[in-house]
Amino acid sequence: MIPWRLQFSGIRDYGVEEMNLENEHDHVIITGPNGTGKSTISFCMGAVLRSSKVDIDGLKSQNLPVDQTWHAQIRFLFKNVGYSRIDAPLYIEFRLYCEQLPKQPIKLRYEIHDGDEIDQLELRQTYRSGDVNKNNYSAYKRELQFKYKIHPDLYYLICGISKRSINLLRWCQRSGSGYLVKCMESKKFRKTGKQVWKL
Repeated sequence: MIPWRLQFSGIRDYGVEEMNLENEHDHVIITGPNGTGKSTISFCMGAVLRSSKVDIDGLKSQNLPVDQTWHAQIRFLFKNVGYSRIDAPLYIEFRLYCEQLPKQPIKLRYEIHDGDEIDQLELRQTYRSGDVNKNNYSAYKRELQFKYKIHPDLYYLICGISKRSINLLRWCQRSGSGYLVKCMESKKFRKTGKQVWKL
């Protein structure tokens, strides 16, 4: 399965964001200067995949008034192709919905959707804390690991990589070494503050 698209809203001080990763590469490298959203992207990936290394509370904006309800959602779509293909429809999307009423704990709901048409995905399963049918967070994480072959912490990997290393990876790709990479640079325009994902 290949990461295909990441969408999020209500995360930190970002609006609705969408990143299309629609090339069938084995790896995605996200680069850019400080403050352009690299960590936010990896936190979103880790959160929707229930990584133990992501604190959901850290995704909330620090500028949210204390008397306001926080709503957020993250969607991480995979295309079921390549060497890691599983017995499932062509598209599989993992979703996380967060809600926190003032002075209340955060409520989370995880969902798995799938289908052969990218715009016609069907809900397969919902997971909540304390679900009486045992569709809880632990069941969600097990489903990711055993059915979908996704280890949540592997998608939450932040490391520094220089331009020289990126150029080396691109050279390897051009030389036919079989190491496929999609390089994504995150830039923030100072005037508008809008995120631009340059692929």
